[in-house]
Amino acid sequence: MGRVIQAESHTCELPSLWTWEFDYATYEFWDQPEVMSLPIVRADGRKSNQLLTLAQN
Repeated sequence: MGRVIQAESHTCELPSLWTWEFDYATYEFWDQPEVMSLPIVRADGRKSNQLLTLAQN
């Protein structure tokens, strides 16, 4: 595809990426979406953060 894709796992994700890169039946694959920290107030009143994955359409 001519792009850089990240792999967190070198035993699971990386071999899959190499397989998809040279598989003619695979048209495209994408990197993981960005993660954003969303500040929230929990039910007990304490402040916390919730991780939110940003999906792009």
